[in-house]
Amino acid sequence: MTAQFTLEEIVNATHGYLVQGDGGQSDSGRVVWLPDQIGPGDWFLAMSCGGEDSHDYIESAFERSARGCIIEGRRASLSRLDRTNTIISVDDTKTALWQLAGSWRRKVAPKVVAVTGSVGRKETIAFLEFLVRKQFRCHVAIDSGALGSLPGFFSMPADTELLIVEASGANRGEVARTGNFARPDMAVITAAHHPLPSPKRNARNAALYGEILETLCLENPVFEKLAVVNDRNPVLQERVDAILKDDNSAVLSGNVSNISTAALAWISEASGVSPDAEQVDVSAWCAVTAAACLGLSMEEMPHIVSEVIVKAGSYRA
Repeated sequence: MTAQFTLEEIVNATHGYLVQGDGGQSDSGRVVWLPDQIGPGDWFLAMSCGGEDSHDYIESAFERSARGCIIEGRRASLSRLDRTNTIISVDDTKTALWQLAGSWRRKVAPKVVAVTGSVGRKETIAFLEFLVRKQFRCHVAIDSGALGSLPGFFSMPADTELLIVEASGANRGEVARTGNFARPDMAVITAAHHPLPSPKRNARNAALYGEILETLCLENPVFEKLAVVNDRNPVLQERVDAILKDDNSAVLSGNVSNISTAALAWISEASGVSPDAEQVDVSAWCAVTAAACLGLSMEEMPHIVSEVIVKAGSYRA
């Protein structure tokens, strides 16, 4: 089962209120936001974007047997609806979508790894999922467009043990937003340097991707390490030290060039990652280091783990 919500769960998660109807009270359904995906028993969440506003499809949503609709504010057009149709009003439907994603994350309660950085996020995620898939029932939420990793939250099965989330962003606050709803137990920062480096640009990138560190669950750590960071940006390292304080809580790269060509070729082929991807050795180092922190043993894949962890001398004392 993927994400399902009752009327009460939606109202509680979004701080919304019931305008009319009862939504079947205890019955649950999916939350969908694309009109052509509405099916019987679904909740339709209407959003506006650019010149489009899916509030225009509320009537057709009920014609397609939607359980109810989640709308933004009040709409005069609702007066045309049957009073038995269930309508939930929220202040902002985009925010409500994030709130529902966070609610499902808390209900499933998986361990969470958030991967961010200026390059190599998807490669790192592919490597990591491959390395730990025998250890955990994994689910991956990657940036898939305008809604970022949100669709991946809603497709997460209820028996997921490890959620790996891509936290992307071009503007301050976007990485933090993903982290605030994902509540990661571990953060992986693949890189924080700017493609046209300068002290000012690198500082900005460190601030942007370093936001994920502030969203970590620091109270009850469940992993050996809280952060895996592969970047020598001094501003980022200062953020790691300031937020995590304990030197043993962060892992930083030594020298990724110690990953052999053979080992990199093997893990790339096995996980479906192109060996020619940008900074693929950095992605491999991040993934293997994170996997080791998640409990991947030296015996499990010695030719990979020993090369990247032991030879590179990766753990910062």
